[in-house]
Amino acid sequence: MTSELIDLTPSATGIETDLHQEFAAARKAGPLVPAVLLGLPGWVATGQEVARDLFTDPRLSSNPRLAAPHLKEIAPWAFAQITAGFAPSMLSSDQPDHTRLRRLVSSAFTTRRVEALRPRTQEICDELLARMLPHGHADLIEDFAVELPLRVVMELLGVPVEDRHSFREWSVVAVSDPEDPARTLAALASIHGYLDDLISRKSAEAARGTAGGEHEQDLLTALIAARDEGGRLHAAELLSMTFLLLLAGHETTTNLIGNGTLMLLRDPVLLRTLRDDPSLTGASIEEFIRLDSPVAVAALRFATEEIRMGDAVVAPGEVVFIATGATGRDPDVYLDPDVPDLHREPARHLGFGHGIHFCIGAALARMEADIAFRGLLSACDDLALGVPEKDLRWRRSPHIRGLRNLPVVFSPRP
Repeated sequence: MTSELIDLTPSATGIETDLHQEFAAARKAGPLVPAVLLGLPGWVATGQEVARDLFTDPRLSSNPRLAAPHLKEIAPWAFAQITAGFAPSMLSSDQPDHTRLRRLVSSAFTTRRVEALRPRTQEICDELLARMLPHGHADLIEDFAVELPLRVVMELLGVPVEDRHSFREWSVVAVSDPEDPARTLAALASIHGYLDDLISRKSAEAARGTAGGEHEQDLLTALIAARDEGGRLHAAELLSMTFLLLLAGHETTTNLIGNGTLMLLRDPVLLRTLRDDPSLTGASIEEFIRLDSPVAVAALRFATEEIRMGDAVVAPGEVVFIATGATGRDPDVYLDPDVPDLHREPARHLGFGHGIHFCIGAALARMEADIAFRGLLSACDDLALGVPEKDLRWRRSPHIRGLRNLPVVFSPRP
């Protein structure tokens, strides 16, 4: 095993653009390699089968309170970001709390409920494209890839869509600014205050019986009822749940659309193949996730007892980073792992996680991406980068893999 420390911190030289080279080097070094993220030392897993096993390993916990005390002293900023001032969420809890929290929202993300959202998602997509097309150019991230999933999840939750720009501004800082702790904590405080006020207002509406109209069945109103009727959800958990659903409900799909579009723009043959045969859209989405997962490093895991793997010895309380962004390019699992193949056997990638923490919004993300890519390619001819690729900038997030912006040019298709 290598004695070098793999730095996963986004501010490390080249980590944004050379992420996959970093991961490949770590994968060659062993199943678990010493690593550091935001000053937090631990071990990183980059191989797919190792990562799959670790997702369900009972010796690993999602609860950051189980971290060794000295780690919180070494990397207080990392723990400030992990906890973010919110109660434990589905991402940072184990059984039985995880099952209790997940059950409260699972019905909103079934295949049937997601398909019921398809017509409205298509309307939003068509509206965004109609706004872009006359100009012949756009920032595909902010003008399209952000707007589509953010509006869908805000409507699903019952959060005022007109507040989306403020929430987006705060969330970008909260997950993408590791070099400015004060700014990040201020953004998290703004999100906390906004959601706290929103929950108070919706609680008052529910108490007065005036929460009807277009938001009668919204998910946030249902979660407030779960808090008030039988205490199935604590007040702090309600705040944390709302934050998680809003953030994860748009960030991952935004980056899936952005990363996937960049992949198409880099490969004219791939772009033409998908445009000529839209039935391959589903397969392309799985390849985009496999090759450039929107989540580079999954939520952290904390050892509850000693774990030996290869030459690595993980002590109780130490951290394991599961690099989902690396696992899809594992040469032990995939033939030609760095090459997109729309006819590849059904993907076994870990882009949506695995086990009890498998992404609850996976079906929603796939549906939104399907509509986005079909709409984009059917509406835009001659789709190309609007700037040299070297001028693109990646988000500086310890967990998210996505572009800051993606300028494109195109001609409206007749």
